[in-house]
Amino acid sequence: MKAVAGLAFILAAVTSAGAAHADGHDDTFWKFLQQQAIASAFTSEAEAIATARAACNLLAGGISTVDVSEGVKQNHPGLTGYQAGVFVGAGAAAYCPNTWRRIQPNAYRTDVPGSKDIICQQLQLGESPLELAQLLHSGDPRYSTSQWITTIYIVEGTCD
Repeated sequence: MKAVAGLAFILAAVTSAGAAHADGHDDTFWKFLQQQAIASAFTSEAEAIATARAACNLLAGGISTVDVSEGVKQNHPGLTGYQAGVFVGAGAAAYCPNTWRRIQPNAYRTDVPGSKDIICQQLQLGESPLELAQLLHSGDPRYSTSQWITTIYIVEGTCD
């Protein structure tokens, strides 16, 4: 528990240090947080993005997803444990997909036949990742919108 309190302090210090620079995933990430009723736990979009990037740094440094999620929850008491976990997963998928793929190999759905081709095709046609995740979820509800958005972020980097 002492380690988690230390992580909460590190996350608070890093995220209060300044706003994150804009990224192509920022709007989609923020809309996803709004859809999941997570955005209201943050004072701004910039704070949520900075927190996600700080979480990526901790994950890349070998801190467990459980500990990072607990640190996020401690800094944002409006979040449930589940919401903090979704936040960390979505943030990692958006801002450090290689790290996320390494530490959570089953968090995304590339095992669905044709999913990579469908995702790449729809992204090339201009479909937003969030809308695409909702569409894929409605077509295959076995996987949550959260799993689909994670998959889209990861697959997006492999499209031709």
